[in-house]
Amino acid sequence: MKKPSRVWSRWLPAVALAAGLAGPAHAVTPEQFAKLEPDEALRLPALEAIDVFGWSRREFVFVLENALIDLRYLYRAPSGRSSDALAAAVKAFQKDSGQKATGTILVGEFLDLIQRGNEFWQAPIVPGPAFVSRKGEVVAAEGTWVSPDGPEPNPIQTTSIRCYRAADLCAMVTARVITEQDGEGWYHSAMLDLTLEGRDWNVTQWTDDRIEAQQQVGPCVTYRLTIDLRRDLATMATQPTGVEQCQAEIAPPRTYTLASGYEVAGRYWEERRERAHRLRSQAFQALTEKIQNRRGR
Repeated sequence: MKKPSRVWSRWLPAVALAAGLAGPAHAVTPEQFAKLEPDEALRLPALEAIDVFGWSRREFVFVLENALIDLRYLYRAPSGRSSDALAAAVKAFQKDSGQKATGTILVGEFLDLIQRGNEFWQAPIVPGPAFVSRKGEVVAAEGTWVSPDGPEPNPIQTTSIRCYRAADLCAMVTARVITEQDGEGWYHSAMLDLTLEGRDWNVTQWTDDRIEAQQQVGPCVTYRLTIDLRRDLATMATQPTGVEQCQAEIAPPRTYTLASGYEVAGRYWEERRERAHRLRSQAFQALTEKIQNRRGR
């Protein structure tokens, strides 16, 4: 049997999870499906992919209804049964997507529908407040790094710092939720990935007023950490080392402040909510705007 192309093999598991069907007369077998080119497979009517997907016809219709309800194309409780209202909802979705409004959803259209629906199924993650505290010869600081020089590409992050005077060391751990968009991975634009990064800083100054520490990342950039014990403020700055061959490779200097994560994350989730709203049906968006205008928004 001919193996599916690398591109299509990446999509195949997701398709299998998304849509299992049962029984029309012109169903293709998994072997036939695997031999199709990706574009050809995506143009296949979803109901013809019965042996590739493991659900019954009613289960597929139920999932389809729920997705259309989430995007405000269908206004009724899901039943798992075909209907004129369901066909009309599919046509409206196809029309908004720039496709031919046939009422018969294709594999590619179904995947797009499910991917859009996934935008609505994430609970907001909000980092906590910022603080600096001192207990004996140990200083702690926590918060979210923000920079006035530019937006943080992954704003859902929080950092914990512990500085130990006896060791002339500051240990920093940052937990970051990756929110940057990736156009290749299945559902990646609707997923959030968690990363954890640790750094150790060499303390260069420790007084009753401030702690200074630094870390050099490669030959080109030095990071400087400052904790102002009087103002309860922590900052981090990037600084070029001045090595001539590095000039074309390094980013401009930036300064970050350890601040409360509530406002930073709040802005991100508001933007995400607005983007998710724009995924819904054009008719629903128009109705929402009409109601908001009436309320004097």
